[in-house]
Amino acid sequence: MIAAIAGVGGDTMRILTGTLLGALLATTALPAFAADLIIEETPIAVLPVVGSSTGFYVGAHLGPTIIGVDYDPDVDPPELYQFSKPSLTAGIAFGWDTMLGSNLVGGIELRYDLFNAAFSPYEDALGADLYRFQDTLSLTGKLGYLVAPGTQVYGVLGFGSAGFSAFAGLDDETGRASGLVVGVGAETRLTDLLSATVDVRYFSAFDEYLVSNDTSFLPRYLAVTAGLKFRFDDGLGHMVEDPTQIDFDFTGPNVSVSALAVAASMERDVYVPGADVGPFWSEGVGIGVGLGYDFDIGNGWVIGAMANLDYTPLVFDDAAGNSPVVDAPTEFATVDTVISAGARLGYKTNPSTLVYAKAGIAGINTHADEEFFALNGGASTLLPAVQLGLGVETAIADQVTLGVEGNYTKATSPLMTENTQGDQVDLWPTLLTGKVTLKYHF
Repeated sequence: MIAAIAGVGGDTMRILTGTLLGALLATTALPAFAADLIIEETPIAVLPVVGSSTGFYVGAHLGPTIIGVDYDPDVDPPELYQFSKPSLTAGIAFGWDTMLGSNLVGGIELRYDLFNAAFSPYEDALGADLYRFQDTLSLTGKLGYLVAPGTQVYGVLGFGSAGFSAFAGLDDETGRASGLVVGVGAETRLTDLLSATVDVRYFSAFDEYLVSNDTSFLPRYLAVTAGLKFRFDDGLGHMVEDPTQIDFDFTGPNVSVSALAVAASMERDVYVPGADVGPFWSEGVGIGVGLGYDFDIGNGWVIGAMANLDYTPLVFDDAAGNSPVVDAPTEFATVDTVISAGARLGYKTNPSTLVYAKAGIAGINTHADEEFFALNGGASTLLPAVQLGLGVETAIADQVTLGVEGNYTKATSPLMTENTQGDQVDLWPTLLTGKVTLKYHF
């Protein structure tokens, strides 16, 4: 280290050398050692910070979302509907990061998300939209941890403003609702300046927005996005390899446990003009377990197979009832379990980090409440579904990885049940799930 400092020269060299000598003397309490030091005059290059993540960036993202809105039509007795809308979102982000320590990353981000999703929850509503969710503008703080050079896992927390238009009697009324933004994500460098991200983000307005006809709306959503960030060069050499970095071998069996955040949409086809068919919103948290086997096929590519069991209790309510049963509850359906099996294809962006996409089949365990539907219309079945997902997985120990993943699961056939006649009602669930996963590789 002293030899490296010698190349600086002049007064600066003498100050730095004196400081280092003082530290050695204070630490070792061996004054005689200082007299024996020989300072060489051969300059060498100063190494950049290994795996640092600092400076400004700009990014773009795209992904699925499920949007929810609480709708209060101002009737007596009060009724609160929770409608939903599966959709897509796309957006841009501007941010700045700085190193808070050897591995901690702090930052701020300004992000814009475009939705433009229309809610038409009533059968034969003559094309009128009850509500249109347009966009969000959010400002969040970020705290991340560098698990490998160029790879970080992070959480975000901040505030957002949601734009919308709502039906207010004779015309639409526009407005904005402020709310909380919270999320998790993972980012990994593809090059010195370009990185890939997978981000799970939840927004919920603080208060209902009251429009001119005294009806009110409260929006929320869960979004899973994949994106690219361009980081402006700050001269710190982000992609310098760390000699202690794990060269992780993904080949072999693995087991996993996950924490889940889920937003769900339940479409209810009743085939009755004027009936509210939704889709209806539900949200929840849960836990999942999984088994898998991966093969490292060379040149950075990894393929694998996996099976997962995710448990999240979700309840769907219809505030108006729309049930022919007297004194029926408002709860008309539940979903509690998703079983899935599929394959994934990934690419190692560095020796310990994998970016991947997955696809497979699934079963959504769905129940129709027999107390809501007439003619003993209750039923339970495992509905067939398809599942698509993407994620980032990175090693945090010799046999352990940490990952952030998003899954979109949609039923391919409905649960059919009775109401006032046989097979009158179809239930179609769709789920969007964000996961943080710990995985042990054997």
